[in-house]
Amino acid sequence: MVYKSFLFLFIVSLYISLISSPEFKSMLRDRGLTDAQIDYIARCAGKHFEPGLVRRRAKRSDSGYTFGFYTKRRV
Repeated sequence: MVYKSFLFLFIVSLYISLISSPEFKSMLRDRGLTDAQIDYIARCAGKHFEPGLVRRRAKRSDSGYTFGFYTKRRV
């Protein structure tokens, strides 16, 4: 599980660093976005992977991708 957590953090940081890079920021500014909007996009892109990882874990679990999986994890 530590490996998957590390992988998730790596992907998040990769997306944030890509979108926050000077070249990409410049391109987005040229299209009329503010720095705050660019930072928001970077955060959203990073968080985009989390639901996919949870869904993958759910599909591989005994209960599958069901409401039961969700409620079992929340308790």
